[in-house]
Amino acid sequence: MTARRYTDDQRRHALKLCADTPLGQAARETGIPKSTLGTWCRRAGVRTFAIEQTRAATEAREVDLEARRAAIALRLYDEADAALDAITRPVPVYGMTRDGLGTGLALAANPADRQRLMTTAAIAIDKASLLTGEATERLDDLGGLDLEAAMQEARAEKLELAHLRAAVNGVT
Repeated sequence: MTARRYTDDQRRHALKLCADTPLGQAARETGIPKSTLGTWCRRAGVRTFAIEQTRAATEAREVDLEARRAAIALRLYDEADAALDAITRPVPVYGMTRDGLGTGLALAANPADRQRLMTTAAIAIDKASLLTGEATERLDDLGGLDLEAAMQEARAEKLELAHLRAAVNGVT
């Protein structure tokens, strides 16, 4: 089977058409096979109609997900606030008296409940930070370690070891 030949004008027209219409439709209008049009578009760097539709849909989905993550993060921060508020809020206490069940108020949660509330708040804040892209740990104090210098030193040692291995194996 002989390969079909197309003029430069046919190519230009087809590439322009592919940017504005689906490949199948462009193939029907030009009489050029869809696979040929796809190859031309890839080689020419032309963003086809389908690629643009996919890109737009992906961007819309990312915007939607970002909004949902932000909404969930706000809810988590609210939960963290509620847990922290509960630590100092008076708590009902129950006990047995001679007359039956007695109730009262403690000024704050007991130590075990305080710990659970603090853990709840910390987890909620950590997860909200992850959702919003904030740091979830701090590396302020590296003990005086210069990471860049340490990385350069490690690279130099690795290179030296490679040269030694090559010398031992008789490779130059």
